[in-house]
This record gives sequence, C-alpha cells and structure tokens, in this order.
Amino acid sequence: MGEGNEVGEASGSVTYLPITKIQKPIVDLQTQNVQEWYDEIISQTRRFANLLSGTHEDAQENKLYHYALREIVRNVFEHSLADECYLCGQRWANGRVEVAVIDEGVGISSSLERSFKIKSEMDALQMAIKPGVSCTTQVSETKNIYGNSGFGLFVLEQLFSSFGWFMLGSGSAKIVSQGKNINEQYLNFDGTYIGLRLNRPPKQFSGILSDIITEGERDAEVSGIKTTASGMSRLS
Repeated sequence: MGEGNEVGEASGSVTYLPITKIQKPIVDLQTQNVQEWYDEIISQTRRFANLLSGTHEDAQENKLYHYALREIVRNVFEHSLADECYLCGQRWANGRVEVAVIDEGVGISSSLERSFKIKSEMDALQMAIKPGVSCTTQVSETKNIYGNSGFGLFVLEQLFSSFGWFMLGSGSAKIVSQGKNINEQYLNFDGTYIGLRLNRPPKQFSGILSDIITEGERDAEVSGIKTTASGMSRLS
C-alpha cells in the first residue's frame, strides 16, 4: 500500500477542503498597523468559507463560516506561539458542515497561565470557553498588541453547540459541547485542536452573534472580568 498525499497535495473539490497549511502572516507590528495582520488572515480564510458555505460572501451562512475560521486561525497565531496551523473541512449533501483546525503550539493551559492560575488542563479548557478569558486578561494594554478580548472561543462554543457540536482539545484534555451538555474526555496531543460541526446554519447569524456577545459581556462582568468583545470578535 502506498503512502498518502503530503499536506497540500490533495486537490479537494467544491465541497471538500483537504488538509491545508496556513502560515502565520509576517507583519512587523512595530512599523505596520495590526489591521494589516488581520487582513492577511481574512484573505486566507475567506476562500475556505466560500467553499464550506457554497454561497456568496454576503450570505449569512458564508459570514458564519468566515467568522469561525477567522477567529480560530487568529487565536492560533495570537496565543499558541505556533507559526503555522492545519485546516480541513467538508460540506455534505444534506448541508452539514464539519471543520477541524490543529496547531502544534504551547497549548491552552500554558497560554492561559500568563493571566490565571490553572489547576489542570481540563480546567484550562473549561476556562477558555468562558467570556473574557484570555492569556491577555491580566496583561497591560500595551502588551496586548492584538487587542484580544477573550470572546472568540466563547462565541464559537455557544454557536456551534446550539446548531451542531463544538470540540476543543489541548494536552491531555478534551471537551465536546452539544446543546447544554459539555462532555469531558482525555486524549493526549501536543498542541491544540478544534472541531466544529454545524448540522444546520442559523438564518440570522449576525443577530445571534450580537446576542451571544451581549450575554457574554454581562456574564464576564458578573464574574469580575471587566472587558468588552473586540472589534474583530464583533465583525460578522
């Protein structure tokens, strides 16, 4: 039996995105605006969203997938210290979509330890999907160069667990969120992986996004975290 394709060799199709490497954008933030860094990520993830949605860019379904991919990829490069990540996805005939993103960075526990006392890797995953929780939560604004607010994973977990399922794994821990249930599992992996399944897209993604963020900001304030979602996390 011969070996399979190298990453990037598979051609894919109009509904299938083979394992694809995304390189961290090279932008000198000392001389260039951070928006140029974001623009490069937006450019790379937009074409993947077009494939997964099978619709035009202004469609709510397309906006949802672009939001999800953009938030995951920028989180990888803002927090994991990895210079690359790997993405794959599939749109099925019944409309279901599945996406996976993997990086081989420092992992969520090590990242959050910059701002929080972490009890375990499972504790880190449970914290990571709460609003306002980020490795930059306790970091000064001057050091938070990307303006991260800790709402990306929170929004994705809320959204995909309502319309499919959300999976997050890092180190020895893994959680799978579906509906109101979060199942804890254990599987060793050096880095972080995120899995998304959408059984059916919501008709009004932009409105749902706004509602999730509003509720998240309120919950964050109640828990003692005074922050608001960043402009990128609000951008549908």
